[in-house]
Amino acid sequence: MGVIVNQSIKGSVYSYIGAAIGFVNTALLFPQFFSPSQIGLVFLLISIGYIFAQFFGLGFSGVTIRLFPYFQDKNKGHNGFPFIMMGTAFVGMLMFLLVYYFIRPIIIEQNSHSQKFIEVVDLIVPIVIIEIWFKMLNSYTSALLNAVIGTFYKEFILRIAISVIIVLFIFKQVDFQLFLYLYVSLQIIPVLALLVNLIRNGELSLKRIKGFVSPDLRKSMVYTGVVSMVVGLSATGYTYIDKYMINAMLDLSSTGVYTIAFFFGSIIALPSRALAKIASIIIAKAWKENRISEISVIYSKSSVTQIIIGMFVFIGIMLNIDDIISILGNDYIEGKMVIVYIGLASLCGLIFGVSSQVISSSAYYRVLSYFMFIFLICVVITNYYLIPLYGVTGAAISSLISVLFYSLMKYVFVLYKFKMQPFSIKHIIVIVMGALLYFLFYFVPIILENHYLNIIVKSLVYSMVFTGFIYKLNISPDVNEKLVFVFKVLKNKVLR
Repeated sequence: MGVIVNQSIKGSVYSYIGAAIGFVNTALLFPQFFSPSQIGLVFLLISIGYIFAQFFGLGFSGVTIRLFPYFQDKNKGHNGFPFIMMGTAFVGMLMFLLVYYFIRPIIIEQNSHSQKFIEVVDLIVPIVIIEIWFKMLNSYTSALLNAVIGTFYKEFILRIAISVIIVLFIFKQVDFQLFLYLYVSLQIIPVLALLVNLIRNGELSLKRIKGFVSPDLRKSMVYTGVVSMVVGLSATGYTYIDKYMINAMLDLSSTGVYTIAFFFGSIIALPSRALAKIASIIIAKAWKENRISEISVIYSKSSVTQIIIGMFVFIGIMLNIDDIISILGNDYIEGKMVIVYIGLASLCGLIFGVSSQVISSSAYYRVLSYFMFIFLICVVITNYYLIPLYGVTGAAISSLISVLFYSLMKYVFVLYKFKMQPFSIKHIIVIVMGALLYFLFYFVPIILENHYLNIIVKSLVYSMVFTGFIYKLNISPDVNEKLVFVFKVLKNKVLR
């Protein structure tokens, strides 16, 4: 669990620093210097590209997480695993290019009212190819128990690079079309960085080991890939398909408003990313060695850790939501409830811990694909009915309904099959404490004329109170250990 906590904390730090940079980019610079339709166009292309990439990655990320331990042996070049991975990436790319040739007219027809989108629709191609490679290399790096590096390059370095081209756009050194091409081109930075890192560490041997992959192992790889593809497509679909449906049913401007609001709500889920990556590896090994009690501990502790961090961020955003909307401007007033519902959806996902990883690493891993398929259908159906009724808020409500339903399905299955459940009195304490702090700060508000200053002051006071309660109540020894470390670092810096 120590490895999981350390990787989770490090990944969360990088994610939140990246989120801070992303906040500047997405919440401050984009709304101030780009129109909602321009924002919608940028993220619509990314959304479509990521959905395709998830499918044409052929589920190999899941194969890596689940089956790499059977190949792992650095002295033998991991028994040809890198060669298989690279070959799968090339096959996925070729399949995508063939399918895109036929599906391109359908995409154009469904978005015929968005002429700006049609003019640059082919930028989807490099986005898909780059993302396929990132997913392959990132999952492989995670399997080597370095789940943080991909987050570092994707969430931190890439966002700094994006900040640079935003500044170039602001000072009119590039027009919007060139900005768009640069934005897409920069996506390759994490791929190149991971590639260099793997080569430098001698982890990317391209030797083909004949005879190592037995018929049974090959069958497991194919089946795992198919299941992982369905699972991943459903997860990616939840994150990105709403933007596609909003543009198809409304317009690019609405897509832009939803994208900006979605950013704030999704910040809450950031700590789960690094934890899920490393937990997948540890849980897979635990299942292989039949260490059920260890899996149960990870399941429970991950839920406690995530609800503490998630509730901390969620309440912080809710306390500052009016200032956030004021900074964004009148065009984004409709996004207020999007932030609330997406925030609640993210919090629901965190509370149920690593239930997905418990199922996906078990003998019942195929069940998760059924759940994910139901989840995706739920997302599409609820979006189809709620977007026309409530606009972008309808898409956010759809997310909340779908995530809650999906999380409950996983919870019930793990409880029934493995007799595991993550909840305890600690969860109630965190939720009640968060609610009380929200109402305390709501009824005794900190009101300053400057919205930025108001957010800073309110957030600092709230952060000190929240972390103080968490530490004193000792809800999570793992979290307290990290808080002590942070307190010591801050104390040493101040004393200096």
